[in-house]
Amino acid sequence: MQIRRSPRNGDQRSCRPLTNSQLFGGYEPVITDKRLLWPDTLSWGPNGDLYVTASQIENIPRFNNGKSTRTEPYKLWKIIGIEKSD
Repeated sequence: MQIRRSPRNGDQRSCRPLTNSQLFGGYEPVITDKRLLWPDTLSWGPNGDLYVTASQIENIPRFNNGKSTRTEPYKLWKIIGIEKSD
């Protein structure tokens, strides 16, 4: 399974799988959590866990009238229980 970061949608942040049906607009979130602030850099670990960084790009000055609203520490999330398919 390939994963794409989903743009912010209200208070939802999510990672969604890329499938053939995406060509027609049909894909579902793998995980959604308000703490996923602009999730990117997705990677599968050797044991099948999914790792995702929350880079807070939506909080950089460019998107906030010139003011950074990012907060440290930046996060690396480990998501277990998602089956990887090829």
